[in-house]
Amino acid sequence: MFPCPKTVCATLALALFSVGCAHPPDPMDLPAGDATALVNDTEWSTSGAEWLWSGTTLQITFPRADGWSFTVVAKRDADGESVWDSVEAEAFPVEVPLGQEGTGFAIVYPQEGGSLTTSGTPGSVTVMGVEGSSLYATFDFSASSEDQGIEVLEGQVHGEQFEM
Repeated sequence: MFPCPKTVCATLALALFSVGCAHPPDPMDLPAGDATALVNDTEWSTSGAEWLWSGTTLQITFPRADGWSFTVVAKRDADGESVWDSVEAEAFPVEVPLGQEGTGFAIVYPQEGGSLTTSGTPGSVTVMGVEGSSLYATFDFSASSEDQGIEVLEGQVHGEQFEM
């Protein structure tokens, strides 16, 4: 067995460390209004994402890009607390299960065909923070209809508050 040159060993160690220490998406790194995700294993991004309160329910809208647009609605967090109350108390992160009765849901609007929903499918949206008119969140979910399905992974959004 021959000794490993220092530069090769150092490079290999750094590469292994980098792979083992992957960081989750950080929506605070995105420009205002931008959102990104993997949609059916394909990179997806949009600009103009907005959020608003409808009573005590949070709604985030994602404009159409690459054939898809989304709306995410968050009512109650994983502990059953109102999303409004948790955000007002700055109790971040606020994790909201999607597809469960009374917590939240997502609706996906494809370019063609009917909408898809998260009813009964796994997923969540996590509000990481709100600063001024900016909302930062991550999201993952599956949605389906009678004839198609979609998987949205590693989603992140830096939404701007909708102004009427």
